[in-house]
Amino acid sequence: MTETLYNQRKDQLLLYYRKERRLPTYNELANVFGIKSKGSVYSYVEKFIEDGLISKSESGSLIP
Repeated sequence: MTETLYNQRKDQLLLYYRKERRLPTYNELANVFGIKSKGSVYSYVEKFIEDGLISKSESGSLIP
């Protein structure tokens, strides 16, 4: 994952959150990012968590 692509995905996530007022599911993220691999989505989510952008609830849902 390049820094440019990461920043693009981050912007897509933030735009989704601003529009929908909630974080997307993993399937919705795949659609937003235009990718099919849930493994790739997982990698982005882990990086977003590491960077403090989002976190996970105890049930595994994404939370702001």
